[in-house]
Amino acid sequence: MEVKLAAGGVVALGLTLAEYGNFWIANALYLAFVLDALASSITKIVAYRRGF
Repeated sequence: MEVKLAAGGVVALGLTLAEYGNFWIANALYLAFVLDALASSITKIVAYRRGF
């Protein structure tokens, strides 16, 4: 979980340094949170179905 959020933070930092607008920076952070939640949910479902 922390790795994906850190990657999203790096992307947001890169967008900031490249002087993109606040809209794109916020969307990059939001996308990181969405992808993190999606990956977490998929991992939990797979683990549940395999009996872990």
